Amino acid sequence: MNFKLTLQNASRLALLFLTLVVIGAVLAVQFAGPMTVFQRNLGAGADFLPQWVVLCDGYNPFHYAPRRCTKLIDCVYSKMTQVQVADTAIGATIAGLLPTMLVLLAPPLDELIQQGLVAPHRAVALSCFSIGVPMGVFKHLTPFRERPGLAPASEVVEWELHFAVLSSTRWLHMLIKIIGDAIIMACTAVVIWKVWAINKAVMVPWKCETPVMAFSWTIGCMFWVVFALLLLHSMVAELRFEEPGNSSVTYRWWEVWSLPYTLRSRQGSQELQGIKVVWEMPQAPWYRTSLVYKCVMEVFAAASYFYGTVVWLSALFLGAVNALQYVSLTVGMFVVVRITSGTV
Repeated sequence: MNFKLTLQNASRLALLFLTLVVIGAVLAVQFAGPMTVFQRNLGAGADFLPQWVVLCDGYNPFHYAPRRCTKLIDCVYSKMTQVQVADTAIGATIAGLLPTMLVLLAPPLDELIQQGLVAPHRAVALSCFSIGVPMGVFKHLTPFRERPGLAPASEVVEWELHFAVLSSTRWLHMLIKIIGDAIIMACTAVVIWKVWAINKAVMVPWKCETPVMAFSWTIGCMFWVVFALLLLHSMVAELRFEEPGNSSVTYRWWEVWSLPYTLRSRQGSQELQGIKVVWEMPQAPWYRTSLVYKCVMEVFAAASYFYGTVVWLSALFLGAVNALQYVSLTVGMFVVVRITSGTV
C-alpha cells in the first residue's frame, strides 16, 4: 500500500496524535495519585487562608489523596469564621460566572475557525479565554430537509474574509498589525499566568488530587481550535484559498498567513482586500459532511463550557476579592483582545 504524505494525511496523523495525547492526559488525571510535580499554593486565593492551611498541614501532598483531602478541607473550614466561610463561597460563585461572561464575548465558532485558517496565532489567543457556544447545540440536526437523503451528494462552503487595511503605506500597515499581535499575545500571556496562579491556590473537592483542574479548562479551549482545524483538513475533499472575484488565482495554506500583513496580490501591484476560502466535502461517506463537522465542534464547545462552569463553581479556598480581581482582569483582557483582533 502506497502512502503519500499530503496535507490531508498529515492532518489525520496530527489529529490521531492529538486525540491520543488528550486520552492519555484524561487517563492520567483520572487514575494517577496525588501529583507532586506541580507545587501547590493552597490558601493564596484569600488573605486569611494561609495561616489555617499551615496549621492543617495543607502543603503536604499526602493530604491530597481522594479520601484524605476531605479531612484537610474539614480542618481548614473548622478554623474559619462564618464570615470567612461565606467569603470563600462567594468567591466560588463569582468564579463560576466567568465561563458565562466569556461566552457572551467570545466569537462564533465559524469565525474562530476562519481566524484559525488565516491567523492561527490569533485564533489560539482568542480561544485561550473562551470559545463561543451556539444557542442550540443540535440546531443542525433536523428531520426537515430541503433534499431527500441523509446529505446532498457534495457540499461546497464558501467564506469571503476581508482584511483590515490600516494604512495606504504598506510598511506602516504591517507595523500596526505586528503591534496588534503584540497586544493580543501580551494580554493572553497575562491571563494564562493569572489562571495558573489561581489554579495552584484552589482545590476541587471531587478531584482534589489533581492540581490542574482549573487550568485544564483554558488548555481545553485552546485545544479546541487545533482540533477544529485538523478535523477540517482531515474531512474535506478540497480546501482552496482564492482571490475574491478571480478563482483562477489561488494560494497555499501557509501563504495565506502572510496576506493580512503584506496585502500583496499575485496580480501585479494590486492591493489584496481579502481572501475567499472554499472547502468541499466529498460525496461519500456520510460522516464526512459539513453537518457532522459542525455538530462535532459544537458538542465539544458546549462540553468545554459546562466543564469550566462546574470546575469554577466547585473551587475551594478562593476568596471573594481575589475572585473578583481575577474575573475582572480576564474579562477586561478579553475585551481588549476582541477589539484588537476585530479592528487591527
